[in-house]
Amino acid sequence: MRRQAGLGNRQIGEHLFISAKTAGVHVSNILAKPMATTRLEAVARTHRTHLFDQK
Repeated sequence: MRRQAGLGNRQIGEHLFISAKTAGVHVSNILAKPMATTRLEAVARTHRTHLFDQK
């Protein structure tokens, strides 16, 4: 998934076909891990590790 900085839970949810609340829970869970403290940092780390690259 290509993500733009500043995308809100509603937009994330629409893209993934989940509710905004569920998207928010996932974002919170990601930010609770020591790998990232902000959404932008989480996205940057995901890009660096090629986590969501399509094969």
